[in-house]
Amino acid sequence: MVCDPRKNALLQDGSKSDRIDARKLAELLRGNQLSPVYHGDHGVRTLKELARSYLTLTQDLTRVMTRIKALYRTWAIPCSGTRVYGAGQRSEWLAKISQAGVQLRAERLYQIALMWHDSDTWQNLQQIWRLPFGTLIGGCLMTAQIAGGIGIQYPRTVRLASAVLCVVYLCFSLACIPDIIAASNIYERYGGSFFLFFSLLCSAIALYAATEANAARAVVFGRLARLGLGICAISFTLGRILLPRETAHLVPKWIPPNQMFWAILTTVAFGLAAIAILMNRQARLAMRLMTLMLALFGVMVWVPHLIAHPKAHFNWSECVLTFLVTGAAWVVADLKSF
Repeated sequence: MVCDPRKNALLQDGSKSDRIDARKLAELLRGNQLSPVYHGDHGVRTLKELARSYLTLTQDLTRVMTRIKALYRTWAIPCSGTRVYGAGQRSEWLAKISQAGVQLRAERLYQIALMWHDSDTWQNLQQIWRLPFGTLIGGCLMTAQIAGGIGIQYPRTVRLASAVLCVVYLCFSLACIPDIIAASNIYERYGGSFFLFFSLLCSAIALYAATEANAARAVVFGRLARLGLGICAISFTLGRILLPRETAHLVPKWIPPNQMFWAILTTVAFGLAAIAILMNRQARLAMRLMTLMLALFGVMVWVPHLIAHPKAHFNWSECVLTFLVTGAAWVVADLKSF
């Protein structure tokens, strides 16, 4: 029972102490003289506790990631950027530590990070969380992304939703720039993650162009979307040129003739697509073929990874991101004028 002490006069009389007040409350309760206060059965306490738990886990995970970098730096091992957290490079980074005890400690830190969350799903956007009110800003951006995705499904709200998505993906793209500056690996140094989000920004611009009533402005926005996607295709090409073995490793072994053949073929295909899109020579065909290639990549590479390891957050994020980029290329390719 919750009661208001101002409505129970006996509590105001005589000496005050916890023992005395407890006895008075017991006497009032026995005599059915307590006045209860309604406090509601459907409050927001559960929501508040969930929000506090989320904030605490986010802060704890950031602290663990900071400790991982601090451990490598104490051994004079450069570890700028975010690749040190990646699951794919974890063995390589651990091998750089010669002392067995320190290596074991690093493994335990990685395990703690994985128990809380897979770092690979948020590492590119961690700059947002570090801003003042970063958790609130990140939550608003993700809510806006979901709302924008729903909004583009309805003709009446496509224009507004595409503008919202432009802002969201612009923020996501800008959040990757600090990692490009501090990158210690070749892929991030050439803006690998930045251009993934930038391609989504191009698709949002293309959607906005499709709803533009003024023909001249529609052409300008369409041209921006096409050129932006062409630059992204250059980045995709560079990523495969600089990391050929990593690209080949993603190709299923059962596809003939071999993994490296398909890695080289997709690299050439991305390069030719980039040239065609930027020069606007058979650009629509190039974008549609790139859409098909990305869709096949998602189906033949990431879907099997999901089936084999459904609990790995990294596989889910990469699969979804691949299909998002596929959709982005498709949206730009369907523009009437660019």
